[in-house]
Amino acid sequence: MAWSEVYPDGTKSVKANRPIGANNTTFIKTAMDMDHYWNDPTDLSGRHRFVKSPKHETAGIATDPTSPLGTDIDGVLYLKEKLAAESIANQAVVPFFKDAAATPAILELLGIRAMAVFKGDGTALYTHNIDPTAGVGIDRTVIGRYTITFKTELPSNNYAVLGGCIINSANENNLGVLNVAGSTTTSTKNTTTLKIQTKSYAGSPEFRDSTQAWFVCFGG
Repeated sequence: MAWSEVYPDGTKSVKANRPIGANNTTFIKTAMDMDHYWNDPTDLSGRHRFVKSPKHETAGIATDPTSPLGTDIDGVLYLKEKLAAESIANQAVVPFFKDAAATPAILELLGIRAMAVFKGDGTALYTHNIDPTAGVGIDRTVIGRYTITFKTELPSNNYAVLGGCIINSANENNLGVLNVAGSTTTSTKNTTTLKIQTKSYAGSPEFRDSTQAWFVCFGG
């Protein structure tokens, strides 16, 4: 259904304008129905079901929206493709935010590729992109050491891992540390699995099970 820019058309009769108006109404409804609640009996009409957007680029090159962004506009959310110089293995399209300052801040909104909060025995308390079953998605192989299996393979092994833990100890000063175990990405930090370990941090560090541990995988 084509959209008619000229409506009503002053050179046409009311009768001739009627199908043009009907076509425009159908066009609006069809377009709005793509990602909006439309003609909804509740108060949701006009609100987004979700947001879809193409990546921002100029002549095929990834760019940021130019400033100023517009009168009374304080910021803009948009998608942009990573450059090979920024991500050598995976030029993903990711969300960004830019404010309207004279010298704007441009923030990459890193998505969480995978994450979990779990007990020392591997029991999951909260997960994303990990099988929550102990011994499957979070496998305690030996005291303080775990193999994490992702449900959906990550695009590369160049992701960042942040994490921490509470060591199972009556000593409140016995802090815990969570780190990636191993020396190569091939076996310890790859696209399908991640090997981590929890240790005591005070005194002589040693492998310890945790009361609770957590990690988050970003980027890549």
